[in-house]
Amino acid sequence: MSMFDPGRRKQFLSILKEIDALRHAINTTFKNTCLHIIPELKIPGETNVSLTKPGLKKSTEKENSSIIPPDEAQDISEDIKQKSIAVASLGKSDIPNEDLDFDPKTTFSDPESDEDAKEECFFGILKEWSSGPSISRRALESDSGSHKTELEAKLSSFRELAYSDNFAVALSQPNFKTKIETTIEDLKSVNDMPAEIQSELKEFVLVFNKAFDLHLKNFLVRESIEKIENDTAEDREKLAVVRTQVTSLKQSIKQIGPSLEKFKKQEQDFLMTIEALQRKLSTNQAMQKNIQDEKNTMNKKHADLIDQARAISESLQEQLESKRKLEKDHSFLLTSLQQEVKHHQELKEKYFH
Repeated sequence: MSMFDPGRRKQFLSILKEIDALRHAINTTFKNTCLHIIPELKIPGETNVSLTKPGLKKSTEKENSSIIPPDEAQDISEDIKQKSIAVASLGKSDIPNEDLDFDPKTTFSDPESDEDAKEECFFGILKEWSSGPSISRRALESDSGSHKTELEAKLSSFRELAYSDNFAVALSQPNFKTKIETTIEDLKSVNDMPAEIQSELKEFVLVFNKAFDLHLKNFLVRESIEKIENDTAEDREKLAVVRTQVTSLKQSIKQIGPSLEKFKKQEQDFLMTIEALQRKLSTNQAMQKNIQDEKNTMNKKHADLIDQARAISESLQEQLESKRKLEKDHSFLLTSLQQEVKHHQELKEKYFH
């Protein structure tokens, strides 16, 4: 079914109504004057369409002058020509066809009028005009419309994908770059692309490639940071356990110190009363030796734990320096990415809205 603009169809129907009004105005003179006044109409892009019905003899100028004044007949002729040219200017796509179940002949004919058969030649111009422009013009218009529609569709598809509301998030989506590249290649396949669209594509490709590269670097740096944090998690847990043990040993050593001093003082007392307290002194000495051994063991263990803590701390310090350096790089890359996202937003506002 043929489709056309409702506004143009309304314009066409309005013209047909005016033609119908003219038909009634000249109904009484049509037989002797109309076919003589406008024997043919020249329609742009088409051959002349004769309004003279085959087999119908034209009225002579003398007969016409006796029926209607020449000036008035000329006015009617010019008016009808203007209306016919207006109809012709609508073009094929604006003329209703038989798919619309619309027949001007039956719409505007008076069934009780014996002039309908003669007036068919007047409205027959619509059937002749339904052929529309010449074949070459139709082909050119069809190709132009098809090219324009293809370009607009592909450009719209590209812009909807490229100028997303959150460009930074879109960069993280799988196959986003592939979709962008495919859409751009599809758009470039259109012949005779306007210069402004080519310029837009060049600008977008520069921004997109730089933003995607920054996004990829940022992703790799973030992965490195996470890897360092994961790799050092066990060491950090061990260091926390050692710290707890060191704290506990320090408290034990502090508690043992007063006891040792007490035993030393008792030793002095025992020496003064050595004879009376020899057995007790021996016991005290044995206890002192055991406590000293325990202290030495604790001191050695404490020293070993301190060395272990120092080694782990130095390793973590190196890892921390690496992490800080990577975080600095991450901050720089993130700032650069935000600048490119801002540039992308400017391009979006420039070309998409």
